[in-house]
Amino acid sequence: MGERGNIVVVQHPNRPEKGEGEIYLYTHFGGECLPSIVHQVLARRLRWDDEGYLTRMLFSALVDGDVQGDSGAGITSYLTDNGYPLLVLDTHKKRVSMRDAGFSDRSWTFEEFVRLDIDEDQPWLALGYDVEADE
Repeated sequence: MGERGNIVVVQHPNRPEKGEGEIYLYTHFGGECLPSIVHQVLARRLRWDDEGYLTRMLFSALVDGDVQGDSGAGITSYLTDNGYPLLVLDTHKKRVSMRDAGFSDRSWTFEEFVRLDIDEDQPWLALGYDVEADE
């Protein structure tokens, strides 16, 4: 079945007339771990202002060494499949937010997110989302 989830990185073009876009980093089996992955990458405090490099760092952490694999993770410009709130990163605002029905107001600066106490066994709880209650 899978534990589908997505990290979304807002893309800001260098020409404003092009408008913003989004890159979706999809995992088929690791949705339950997404808060931990975002936390680990942001805790490095690198490339917070560079959406291209931060996106690559997030995807590298998402695939965890399986760069040659042909399944389990993907990159798109649209939402494919999902089972958890979206974790949306915006490098211009330096914010992480949860996007899902009922969670649109949950948002943290990158620094606040790094300071969260993320439990590796239940990482979504630190964000106020109870996976078991939603099942």
